[in-house]
Amino acid sequence: KRSATKRKAPDDDDKGGEEVFKIDGKPLTEGQARMHRYIVACIKEIIQPFYETRRVNRDQFKDVARRSTEKVMKEELKHNPDGVTSQGGMSSFLSSSRKSNITKVVDTYVQIVAKASKKPKEGKREAKGVESSENKGSETDTPSKPQPPKPEGALPDLEVAEQPAAQS
Repeated sequence: KRSATKRKAPDDDDKGGEEVFKIDGKPLTEGQARMHRYIVACIKEIIQPFYETRRVNRDQFKDVARRSTEKVMKEELKHNPDGVTSQGGMSSFLSSSRKSNITKVVDTYVQIVAKASKKPKEGKREAKGVESSENKGSETDTPSKPQPPKPEGALPDLEVAEQPAAQS
């Protein structure tokens, strides 16, 4: 039985330390780190309903959060390379239009992850007894894979016909 409690969003605490986001190999400045925290908090808030309804699992949640954070940070740093100043805090940084744009990015990545998990794996069609187009046809059809070239001087393949019985 599943409990009726809400599922808690996965944390990155199991990695043994906080993963540091870097720009061009350099750690973030204080303002950039503050922006990063705001963006991560916003993204986790947006992904949480997908996680609670089991549309994404834990690994997918982390993947979407990581990809979305990278994408949004790169875009935000183009417009504001110094990050967020201490004035105003998170509420002033995350305006409705900015939050709307972040939501679009997250929704896109959730769709990508959801489609990737629904793709049928190869071999399932044959396992269910459904013939694929490669397996249809008679055994005498030419094989789908090309035959390797024969070495020089090799004799051609000959079909052995039944020899008529010798008459005595």
